[in-house]
Amino acid sequence: MKINILIDNHLPSDIEKYDLQMLSLFEMEKFIDNMRPSRLTVFAIGHDGLAQYPSALAKIAPGLAYDLPAMWFNVARARNISCALYVSTLRNDVLLNEKPDWERPHPSGQLTKFIDHASPYFVSWLKPIIAELYERYKPDGFFFDGDYWAVGESHGPYRMALATEGNRPFSVAQNRQVTVNSYKEYLTGLGKVLSELDPDMKCSVNLAFTFRHPIRPPVGLKLITSDLPPFFGALDSWIETGVVLDAFQEREVVVPLFAEPEGGGRKFAKGKNQLVHEVAPLFAQDEAIHVYFPMSVDGQIDNTYVSELNAMRAEIDEVYQPDREWSIDPDVLCLAESDVLQATQNFAALRGSFLAASVAGLNVGIVSTDRCANRLSRARILILPDGATLSASGGEIVDRAVASGVEIVGPGIDGFKDLMVKANWEVDGSLVALLSARYQAGRQNTIWSALHVEGHWAVFRRGLVSPSGGWRLFLWNSIEKGEALGRHVLYDGAGTGGTVTVMLSPPHKIQRIQGYCRNVRIAEHEAELRIDGAFVVVEGL
Repeated sequence: MKINILIDNHLPSDIEKYDLQMLSLFEMEKFIDNMRPSRLTVFAIGHDGLAQYPSALAKIAPGLAYDLPAMWFNVARARNISCALYVSTLRNDVLLNEKPDWERPHPSGQLTKFIDHASPYFVSWLKPIIAELYERYKPDGFFFDGDYWAVGESHGPYRMALATEGNRPFSVAQNRQVTVNSYKEYLTGLGKVLSELDPDMKCSVNLAFTFRHPIRPPVGLKLITSDLPPFFGALDSWIETGVVLDAFQEREVVVPLFAEPEGGGRKFAKGKNQLVHEVAPLFAQDEAIHVYFPMSVDGQIDNTYVSELNAMRAEIDEVYQPDREWSIDPDVLCLAESDVLQATQNFAALRGSFLAASVAGLNVGIVSTDRCANRLSRARILILPDGATLSASGGEIVDRAVASGVEIVGPGIDGFKDLMVKANWEVDGSLVALLSARYQAGRQNTIWSALHVEGHWAVFRRGLVSPSGGWRLFLWNSIEKGEALGRHVLYDGAGTGGTVTVMLSPPHKIQRIQGYCRNVRIAEHEAELRIDGAFVVVEGL
């Protein structure tokens, strides 16, 4: 099981002395030896904007006596661990003090404390910083943070210059479209710089290419990183990993090791069973878990979560052995209309439709407009979360789906009153029955057509295939109704999902079952089991 680690040490932007009095090479080595990460990411520049290395271009943290990235990289590389650098981009407090005209003002006029990506920032500052860091450390990748897709509209001069034509007013719609277009250009330029430096680096922009910003990552950004806030939980991990990426696209999900109420409050450390439950969706495709370990301003590493994380890893390694060759293969597609979602930033319908299909026990994936066409040959249902409201590219996808025999469902289409689920579990029985019936009526064109699964509504499904012709049915125990699924620390883990029966038409055969289950009975074409934990994997040919 792969665990990627970030040494998280944001500083106060007004820190007077960063002398790291408690920094210990022995403790650094001990920490790495205990955690055995697949990838180590260390800070070069945090949200504060202070360089934690001897930079010739950025303001160095006052009193810094160490080259922190070099120290960490020496420890990691001696152990053959991949090394990456963290750079906060559109959040940089020090830089905004130096370049106040680069700040993005909200259309209301209020300053946002974020850099406008349409400003000279990328060419004048970020690009030289990346070159400096690459030349100095030759990292295996970069993790760019503080750069969420939802950078928002601006009435600043740089965005205005892009949007204003003649004396026409700067409309809301025009503003938003310019935001979308200019951010795409920013990401493309960033990817180009990285690929020219080293095409083999694995670089990511936090959150940029998940279902929140559903476009194809440009060349140079090979890794997809999703960051789950500490008040989200297992359900959100399931949604993030439902995004259908290109074959063998590498992804990691940042899983907080503690929970806290939305808006802040007391932090609760997650126990081993809670962590197993939350990260289970990542195991299906052998994807990496990314965790933050804070380092204090005096150089001490917070080891609070090491034991629980290692206990989780040990248990998972014993229960299930994933394989990178397997790829997600949904036969129900939930269309993420790229242009529409980027413009509206309203994901309620997309999220709700995906959850409704999951509750209905369908093998569903979220797919962006530009990736959908290649998936239609294996689809039985195409869900349109916003019903008949489509962009031109979305309309073309629907036409192709209809022509190839794919069932189309969504609000306002053939009696589907509403697929939008506003909260975790506002899914009624009639909607589940309607989705299930439409699925059964769909064409029978893949291995999933030969499978019939009976079980509790709380057991979600994900189908995977391998190039060798094998199939896997990943059954995730979503535990219970209500906010407890996503918001509470569940110290007892996922609990029981009840009895599940899997029936398979010949010539396909069931070969083995792994995971958290008991009372297992397997025949060639039928299996029965009782889920008593986070997940079960049924595998066959």
